[in-house]
Amino acid sequence: MCGLLSELAETEDRRETRRVVAVGIFDGVHLGHRSILRETVSESEARSSGGVEVIPSVLTFSGIHKSGSASAGMIFGPEEKEEFLRKEGIREIIVKPFSDVRDMDCETFVRRVLIGELSAEAAVVGEDFRFGHGRTGNAETLAELLRKEGKACSILPKTICCGQPVSSTEIRSLLKEGHVEKANLLMGHPMTWILPVVSGNHIGRSLGYPTINQTIPADRVGMKFGVYLVSAEAEGRSYRGLCNIGVKPTVGGRTPVAETYLDGFSGDLYGKSVKISALRFLRPEEKFPDLDRLREQIGKDISSAFGKEN
Repeated sequence: MCGLLSELAETEDRRETRRVVAVGIFDGVHLGHRSILRETVSESEARSSGGVEVIPSVLTFSGIHKSGSASAGMIFGPEEKEEFLRKEGIREIIVKPFSDVRDMDCETFVRRVLIGELSAEAAVVGEDFRFGHGRTGNAETLAELLRKEGKACSILPKTICCGQPVSSTEIRSLLKEGHVEKANLLMGHPMTWILPVVSGNHIGRSLGYPTINQTIPADRVGMKFGVYLVSAEAEGRSYRGLCNIGVKPTVGGRTPVAETYLDGFSGDLYGKSVKISALRFLRPEEKFPDLDRLREQIGKDISSAFGKEN
């Protein structure tokens, strides 16, 4: 897990801190999640008084994809998730292995985790929240169990955008089909990945268009193979770019990678993490008959995207 996300531990300091806790996976941190996070921050501020601060927190889970509940792949990894959670004002992100809670009954989860380990004054969840062994509990179950303990629970309705409920499942489907602009609309921010740069075969450099390569983790959602208009952040600067997501069939590639041309960048990024945000799908990935034809197409893509000759 990312170093700034804290694995849950029963420490005296943790139990003495009062919290309002948003509970969920928050994959993609989409518009619906953001309404939950804003409510968490607002509720925390309302409960802070007399010099005693109530911390807006998130309880989320690692290893969730191994359970089969997210077999389609995760939109975000830990680093991307943390960045967007913190942008919404979340002060503390607590990560608990999903295997630790998967077999807990609802009452045990509330008493042991939310109240016992997190000292939650209140919880915030969406109306479709499920928990407990076999997903037997829902949002109303959580609210009732918390009320019995003298705690509160806010249940937020689904967020509607473009005439449909916003969900991570729908966003994954859109990304697989190449509809990144609509996926971005439902998230309220671009589809983003923050991954280290790895060594490639240097074909791009030999063609006059040096690129960076990022290996796509196996547990991530499979975006449609093709060329995307992107923005990038590298070494404290912003760049526009073109990214080919796929296996690079022209040169016999097999492993999915994100290969990105950063307009105006010159330097070495090997081993460094670079943030890429996909803005628009331009065309499907193609296998060209030779490298000359590939070079020609790259030039056309850059000219079309950036309005300049190459």
